[in-house]
Amino acid sequence: MKSKLLEIVNDKKLRDILQQQALIFKDKVHYEFNIFTLSKSGTQLENFHSDILHHLLNPEGPHLEGRKFLDAFLRYLNNLPNKFNVNLGEFKNAKVHKELAKLDISIVDLENKKVIIIENKINNAPDQDNQLLRYFNWCKSQHLEVVGIVYLSLNKLKYAPVAGIPIIIPVCNIQAFSNLEGNLVNNWLVPCIALCENNDSRSLLIQYKKLLIYLAYESMEEKVMHDVYEILNTKELIERINKIKTLSDGIPRHRTNEFVREIGDNYTPFTKSNRYRDNHILYEDFFESNDKFKLDVVFEPDGSVNIHFWNPAKEESPVEASKSINDKIIKISFESQFSMSDSTSQWVRCTKSFSVSDYINMPTMDVEVIKFVKTFLKSLNN
Repeated sequence: MKSKLLEIVNDKKLRDILQQQALIFKDKVHYEFNIFTLSKSGTQLENFHSDILHHLLNPEGPHLEGRKFLDAFLRYLNNLPNKFNVNLGEFKNAKVHKELAKLDISIVDLENKKVIIIENKINNAPDQDNQLLRYFNWCKSQHLEVVGIVYLSLNKLKYAPVAGIPIIIPVCNIQAFSNLEGNLVNNWLVPCIALCENNDSRSLLIQYKKLLIYLAYESMEEKVMHDVYEILNTKELIERINKIKTLSDGIPRHRTNEFVREIGDNYTPFTKSNRYRDNHILYEDFFESNDKFKLDVVFEPDGSVNIHFWNPAKEESPVEASKSINDKIIKISFESQFSMSDSTSQWVRCTKSFSVSDYINMPTMDVEVIKFVKTFLKSLNN
């Protein structure tokens, strides 16, 4: 059994995939902190990205950068593999519209009768029947020449439905961000940031860039899943992995069992133990004056161990509870070992945390956890 587990865990392809997943997660966390993700409800609205893109492309927008962003976008289109061959002079009088005849964004020069259609699918909205064809036909009915259609998705996992669109009309599938050339972030937003003269606009662009990268990294995790799928694609391997997962999920319970056995019934000054959960042992009813202390030891699924020392007898008075806990910790000289309690916290307690990253492995860490708890109990008894 042990050799089979080691064979799967040490498989080079699987280890490479896990390393790739770790790198994606690290980058994702880096880009997660931006003004837009502080409240994610906005970013999930269908029109959210259209609102921002319209604001940036509109020469008359409040960004105070004039045509810089629009001209940079037109140059960007000309540099894509499926070139639009946009003549910037034919869009010198361009107006940028949002929801004109239900087009997400349209760049229209009425004087030269030219239009560029932008269909925003960053939030993966479904395509309506003949959507792009209807937009094309509407432009044609207004005697506007469609220079090209931009179909903007998050990471190029969604493609424009081109049925009925004349083959001579360039339809360009653009990804907001990916590791491919021609993505919107690297080839338009980044140059626009360099062009900014207005600090507010620069800040907005930087924050929007971070949001798009964050959203794309969420989607890039699908690439990792594809690699996993290529390896774990037989009934035997799936059963093995499911068994490993079942065993892995049971590790916190096993560690708690080992801990409880090691401590045994020698947990005074506490007078009662309670297996609160499979991975959580609670020692309680340590009475001292008007205090009643408790000790929680929790073996977390991520491998860490969290220890809490608290006083439920004074929960109704957080200030008194905090003082009683801290006084006790200081009295036994454990203040350097614990994070001291804060009366403004939702749960007033002192904490001690062990992270598996600080040790060679979990068994080594668990020896230290047991040693710490035994020493703490002995000190409380003195």
